[in-house]
Amino acid sequence: MEMKKYRDIERLKESNVSLFEKGEPITITEKIDGANCGIRYDAEKDCIVAQSRNNILTPENSLRNFYFYAQKLDKEKVKALLGTDLILYGEWNVSHAVPYPDETRNKMYVFDLYSLSEERYLNPKLAYDIAEQLGLPTVTTFYEGEFQSYEHCLSFVGKTALGGEFGEGVVVKGDNKSIKFVGEKFAETKHSKAKKSLSPEEIEAKAKAEETVKSIVTEARINKELLKMIDEGILPAKWEGKDMGTIAKNLPKRIFADCIKEEPEVIDLIGGDRFGKICNHIVMTTARKLLEKSFISA
Repeated sequence: MEMKKYRDIERLKESNVSLFEKGEPITITEKIDGANCGIRYDAEKDCIVAQSRNNILTPENSLRNFYFYAQKLDKEKVKALLGTDLILYGEWNVSHAVPYPDETRNKMYVFDLYSLSEERYLNPKLAYDIAEQLGLPTVTTFYEGEFQSYEHCLSFVGKTALGGEFGEGVVVKGDNKSIKFVGEKFAETKHSKAKKSLSPEEIEAKAKAEETVKSIVTEARINKELLKMIDEGILPAKWEGKDMGTIAKNLPKRIFADCIKEEPEVIDLIGGDRFGKICNHIVMTTARKLLEKSFISA
């Protein structure tokens, strides 16, 4: 059986500050400081498969006994609920850096569900429903509603529903996308050498810069430039995914040049280097969306 590794969840940085937009539905859940784990059903061997972040587990490589924990679940229920298509992911709460009460340890806290046939993560509520039927706990949802701001998301960092002095952080999820915020206390406990987390002021400043760039790097401007590239023979009339390399090489700098010509005051406000980085991200994200929508016609 080929293993499906759980997705990497990035921290907020300049390249993904536009991941969520105001008004879109999100959930904010507790990020537990444990070990990533998952379970699925293997029809060929008629057994529950347990996995860590990187490996299919065995009695010899058990992820601190998670393998044995998974084998104690009701196999017939796992089979009925997951079939051969679904993988249930969670956090195996064993001792790491954040101190949690003993009674919360050695449990799988469910947080996600993946469909192999659809090749995407499903609504977390489906994962929580399956967890309830299997008798498994879930991560705590601190907030469910419309995305307001990253400052609002940060207000939940440090909280924990498991008990103890502080939590590791939170995970913000939208439609098949997510981002994480880790608390300073956790970073200090881990003696992390990573860069210090962005402050709410820095986050909001980056978000405002992103919105300003978006106001001129519009879908209409990008589409117009793509059509020019078709006219000039740089792109075929019916461009496809294989043409994204050509687009990445040409489109961002063409949009940047057009903005310098038409909107120099915005470039001056944001700063050339910073504008260029944000512009590049917006241009390529929009180009992929246009491809998905088959927006460009011959």
